[in-house]
This record gives sequence, C-alpha cells and structure tokens, in this order.
Amino acid sequence: MTPLFVYWLLCEEVMMMRANLSRLITALRAETPPKQIWQKPFDYDPSHYQRLCNLNGKTPTNLDLCNYAHDMLYEVSPLQPDLLCYLLPICLEAWREDLLSNGNSEYGGFIEYFWAALANRKALQVLNPREYAEVETFMKDVLLDRIDQEDGLRFSGMGASPYIWFDSLGSFCVVFPALSSLWKVWWELTTIGQACAAIQYLSCLLYEDDNNPVFSPWTPFGGGGTPSICEVAGHIYEQGWREENVAFINETLTVEFAEDRLRYAAHMVQGRVQSDVPKQMLEDFEEQKTLLELRLEELPSLLAASAMDMSSWSI
Repeated sequence: MTPLFVYWLLCEEVMMMRANLSRLITALRAETPPKQIWQKPFDYDPSHYQRLCNLNGKTPTNLDLCNYAHDMLYEVSPLQPDLLCYLLPICLEAWREDLLSNGNSEYGGFIEYFWAALANRKALQVLNPREYAEVETFMKDVLLDRIDQEDGLRFSGMGASPYIWFDSLGSFCVVFPALSSLWKVWWELTTIGQACAAIQYLSCLLYEDDNNPVFSPWTPFGGGGTPSICEVAGHIYEQGWREENVAFINETLTVEFAEDRLRYAAHMVQGRVQSDVPKQMLEDFEEQKTLLELRLEELPSLLAASAMDMSSWSI
C-alpha cells in the first residue's frame, strides 16, 4: 500500500468518518497500481497515468486528475479496468477533500469533469456489482459526513456552506439510484449537522426566495440567496435525477413528513445552535403550508429534468 493511502487511512481513524477509504481500496483491489497501462488517453499524452500511479506520498495535482476525468468522460478507447479501480480511490479522495473543505481545495476544476464522467455512467459500467456498490456507499457516506459538519442556520452572501453539499447531493442523485439509503440516515436527525441541514433544506421549500429566514436574498454585489434543491455540481447537462430517486422523494417528502421532521430538528438544535430560525419556521408553517404543498407537487418534474430543460419554481 502506498504511503499516501496509509496517510489517508490514518486521517479517517482520527476523524471517525463514515466514509471508509480502506474498505473501498480493498473492494477495488487498489492496493497496488497495474503492472501495465494500455489505455489510450484523451489528449494522447499518457504521462498523467504514470504520475498518478506513482505518487509516493505526494498529493495528486488538479491537472492530472482533470486529464483522467477527461479520459473517463470522453473515452477515446476502452477504459482499462484495473487502472480505473486503482485511480478511483485517488479521485474520490480528492472529491472528499474538496467537499469537506467547502470547496476550498485545489481540485475544483477536476470535480467539474469528474461528476460529468460519473453521470454518463460509462466508467461505472466497467465495475462489477461489488465494486460499484462500494463506490456508491463511499460517496453516500462522504455526503453524510459533510452534512454532519453543518452548524449554521442563517447565511448571507456567496460562499454559504450549504451550497456545495446541496449541489453535490443533486449530482449524487443523478448518478446513483441510492437516495433512499442516504435520506433515511440523514432524516433520522441523530446529529446537530443533520438537523441543521434538514432545516436549511426545508426552508427552500417553505419560503419564497426573498422571504427565506435561513438564506438572505441574493444581491448583485454580495451574491448569496436561497440554494436550489434541483441544482447539481459539475458539468452535468443532459441527465436529470435517476427515476428511482424521483419516485422515492415524491413518496417520502410529504407535508406531514416536513412538519414532523422540522419539529424534531428544532428540538435537536435547541440550546445547541444559537438561532431563532427553527422557532420562526414552526410558527410560519401553517401559513406557508399551501406553498409547500404546491412545491411538493411540482418538485418531481423539476428533479427529473436535465439542466438543459430545467426551470425554476413556478410558484
């Protein structure tokens, strides 16, 4: 096992994260790089393969990861399965670093193309069922780890912490038919982060953008505003949410569910997060219920639409 992987595994143990890189590496048989590399790169320059397979304790560069994401996305030749399995943990660890740092990593450019490469599903089709399941589980757990970081209930201007996980959740739902397992863990609301994230999420359904108590309105100089539940991260333009995820949220996210979970989330954060937002949202719920009902009716069609065809709320 390379020194870089050992470093990542030690970090996981210290941080007690759900996402388990060691399990992913074992499932993908990615302890050592392939002995031969025969895949043809998109840009005809294979040097990034050698660098990524011989990091020797160094972190990968954004450029090398971008080049490999292009290989996965545009697939000028068949993807080499053992190379894919070796490099996927490196790609996923870069994505995790970016997500957990709220986008403050050097990997933003890579991640734009990485999501697109996952969304076209050609790379994921190379994996066997166990390998696919482990990649899905790792990404789901990273999203849950990120949600656990949330501790705020009022945001103003650009760079608000919820934006990146909102968009990443959307992309996950485009790529994997696995919202149900992520959702069930999240909405049990066993952590302060999960409760804060639930309040943030429900505010986007309960309020018009200019009246949201969690997210101050967008301004031309400061940016900000209410995040879109339908937004995605990366260059994903032609695919909407997987139909399994649309069906799940259509069945699960009801007015009754929203009210019950809002009450529980407000209870969870009471005395732990200094904010009057949960109390305000509970007081506003009856008045905002009609808007919530209308938006829940419209939500499935918005989620199923691709970015090219997506529209915003009609109400």
